Amino acid sequence: MKLPHLTVGVIASVVLLAAANFYSYVRMPASSTIDDGFVYFGWPFNIYAYGGYYDHPVYLWTGALANLLLAGIVGVIIGLVFPKLAFR
Repeated sequence: MKLPHLTVGVIASVVLLAAANFYSYVRMPASSTIDDGFVYFGWPFNIYAYGGYYDHPVYLWTGALANLLLAGIVGVIIGLVFPKLAFR
């Protein structure tokens, strides 16, 4: 039965992605180094930006969806490959 392996793989990849994004948030500078610049955070795709002339925050929903899609794909791959490697 492969469902538990897939579930564990997806949960593990989502947790790792959340940890990487939190680390990216913690390391985000407080402000841009130039007057009209932007500051981003998110890994591997940017999910939040602020700065610019008006200094307004922007949520980058395409980056958030891409991160979730990538986490799901990596989780399924982990769930399919891990049992074959671990239970030889």
